[in-house]
Amino acid sequence: MLNALNGMGYSAQLPPGFTATPIDAIGGYWVVPPGSHPPPFSPSLIWIEPINPQFFPVLMQNYYNFDNPMVALQNAYSLGLVNVLEVAPMRQTNINGTITHIREFDAMSANGQPMRMTGMLMQGPMSAVQVMIGTNLFQWVQFAGISLQFVATVRLNGTFQSTSEVRSIVDQNRPDQVEMQLVNSDRSVASIMALPTQVRGQVVYQVHVEAGGTYVAGNVNGSAVQFGDHNISKVSDSIAPPPTQPIQ
Repeated sequence: MLNALNGMGYSAQLPPGFTATPIDAIGGYWVVPPGSHPPPFSPSLIWIEPINPQFFPVLMQNYYNFDNPMVALQNAYSLGLVNVLEVAPMRQTNINGTITHIREFDAMSANGQPMRMTGMLMQGPMSAVQVMIGTNLFQWVQFAGISLQFVATVRLNGTFQSTSEVRSIVDQNRPDQVEMQLVNSDRSVASIMALPTQVRGQVVYQVHVEAGGTYVAGNVNGSAVQFGDHNISKVSDSIAPPPTQPIQ
């Protein structure tokens, strides 16, 4: 059983319960979190793939071209998805000593499930990888945190920071979402994704105020839950303004 992944220019550790299947000779893998299963119709799946430096600009341009609906749809088809619902703006952050470019979109799977796709291009001084996380939005509380636990272990050649930590931020002024972050060893924060507290009218994460005014939030598997301010907005906010009503 694999405990660690090694590919062209990178290494990563598999957290407990994770499995991985190699998909090419240079270090590409399907990574399956505990509780999920390999394709098809995986509720949670991670694809990690080394990027040849000469091809990095082309892939970067593809991420920017997601603003074109046809490009976004073609990429969704290549991932086994059938429709793109919304696309979030391109973002850049730092993870474990890498410059990381993030592009998120919500899509529909072939079996009709809403999926959050989080693409990350992680660029180090000597190498680069693409990490794509797919999560069923109805089940993100189970899978998003542990998926980021895997991302926190990814090391590119020439980087030296230790493993980052995963946390979930609840903002009382944004009751519609929870922000998932990685905290680097230098305590800098990388905001990775913002996930909805309701999906198709169904509550998937509960935040409420108890008698006396105490805010109470549920657990997120694989991460520490804290109250604080959000830095990013969920994908659907790219087409609709977020609610401003605070938690009641």
